[in-house]
Amino acid sequence: MEQERKFFSVDQVKSAYRKFKSKTYYEKSLLFYRELIASFECDHEGNPMKLEDLNAWFKDFTNKINDFEIKADDFNISYFSLPKKIDNSKQTGAEIQKTENDIGVKPLHNILDEDSKICVSRGFYFIDAPIEVHITRIIHGKA
Repeated sequence: MEQERKFFSVDQVKSAYRKFKSKTYYEKSLLFYRELIASFECDHEGNPMKLEDLNAWFKDFTNKINDFEIKADDFNISYFSLPKKIDNSKQTGAEIQKTENDIGVKPLHNILDEDSKICVSRGFYFIDAPIEVHITRIIHGKA
């Protein structure tokens, strides 16, 4: 009888989820991920999922990972960015172009006032993906 190969256990998948949840809880800038976790832990009517249902989901997801049934094409994965540091100083077009060339600062154009320009000097990048992608990323040590 051939022994079944298991790459990951249900406990490893649960641990990766707890790690993602913990990191999200303690990092104030990850509000989008908090919403993702909250929607994952609730059913379609907004009620908290039962523990048995969560355990069944983890077991099913672990089986999919071990059977190589998960592909990147199965998920809608994108990213978005938010500004972290904004430079409110008024700059001319030439100064903005020089700043972009020197340190990579990209200007954001204010829709309400075409003359004012806001320069973002630092930003955050977030992965916009389902919870399965984040769990898989943590399992493989890419957190």
